[in-house]
Amino acid sequence: MAVPDLVRPGYPTGLGARGPNQTVARRRCVWGRLGMGALMAAYVIAWGVGGLLVSGPTDLDVFFVPAARIALMGAPLKVYSPRYGGIWPNANGPLSLIPLTGVAAIARVLGWLDDPARLHLLVMSAFAVFSLLLAWEGVAAVDRLRGSPVPGIWRVLTFGVFTLSPVLWHGVLFYGHIELPIAFWLTLFSVRALAEGRPARAGLGLGLGILTRSMVVIYLIALVMFLLVRWRWRAALVLAAVAVASAGLGLLPFYLADKSDLLYSLVVFRGQLLVGGGSIWGLFLGTPLEALGQHADSIFILAAVALVSAGVGLARRDLSPAGRDLYGLLALCGLCFPLLIKTLWPYYFLDPYLFIAIWWLGQAGGWRRPARWLGAALVLFFVACEGLAEADAEVTTVTVLRLHLTQSITAAVLTFMLVFGGWLVIARRGKLGTTARTAAPADTAAPASVG
Repeated sequence: MAVPDLVRPGYPTGLGARGPNQTVARRRCVWGRLGMGALMAAYVIAWGVGGLLVSGPTDLDVFFVPAARIALMGAPLKVYSPRYGGIWPNANGPLSLIPLTGVAAIARVLGWLDDPARLHLLVMSAFAVFSLLLAWEGVAAVDRLRGSPVPGIWRVLTFGVFTLSPVLWHGVLFYGHIELPIAFWLTLFSVRALAEGRPARAGLGLGLGILTRSMVVIYLIALVMFLLVRWRWRAALVLAAVAVASAGLGLLPFYLADKSDLLYSLVVFRGQLLVGGGSIWGLFLGTPLEALGQHADSIFILAAVALVSAGVGLARRDLSPAGRDLYGLLALCGLCFPLLIKTLWPYYFLDPYLFIAIWWLGQAGGWRRPARWLGAALVLFFVACEGLAEADAEVTTVTVLRLHLTQSITAAVLTFMLVFGGWLVIARRGKLGTTARTAAPADTAAPASVG
């Protein structure tokens, strides 16, 4: 929360000087901070209550907690050995297991480790902190793009767009994917670092993000390709090298201690999964293309991300790493994942939702501009996609209903990518009613807003 200027004309500013306006400003600052603190405490409590009320096992119970139990038993490098049903491993990076193991240790002391409801209460309360960090980074991005902090009650509402995201709550609370806010927080940190001309710091953030959630690699590819087509070879090399090195060093101890389980969890197992519904591959069930989707969906995703990023980067020569439309580009790249993954889950729409929210809220001007309301509609679009994906996930057999849901989701995602991507390509400075301040040089930390 921005601290008000306490110095007012006409009042002494020396040490110990106090004018009436200073006193009022200080009181407002104190009450403002107390109010934000109360809201954050209520937010953490809400997550804890939600965890207490959720019934039925989630991925938290069948993947994450068993791995944390292994770590508590003194074998932290064997966390990839548990397999649900003897087949399903924990296919996520190990970073989120560090705070989870700490929470599990507290639960063991309290005697709650074997009580799912109370364990959920502890875990969700603790990991709510990462949702707040995600929101803080998101609002910081909005402030930078606007050129000034979001004022007053609008700042609270801006935080709410991130902290109260239905896609975030659904993915963490009902699917148990506690790594989601950590991964996106680190991704936003990396984008900010790159905008400030610090590719090494950005690479470290993305490397840690990959150690949290493997799909973060698509943003590494997107940003590297964007830098390459802008002939920023050094920044691209530093970004990629630091990210790969940090992710590799993070996985190395697990590789040396338990190579077979690590490779099975993060690499081999994916190839054994069958094509499900929701994505474009669900339209090819029972055809020769089904096998292509089953074994090569990751290749198609990475190739699509590289093409989208390079294409927009070449078409938009005015686009800067510090610009607002970079978040729109990352939203497009993030959509390549739910479009081309062989099995779609609702929380795959979280990243596009959050990127589009920053793109929407980071534009200059008031709410009288039509673009403001268009951005709000785009955010709601991803909530609707998440709802369709949940409906598809509830259908466990190949039926006409599932085919229709898959067709609807695929058509919606493709339409968005074509329309928004086309707009992103042609929306240069001064055209289509967009506003832009003078863009900063690519290697400086000054904010720029284009698009």
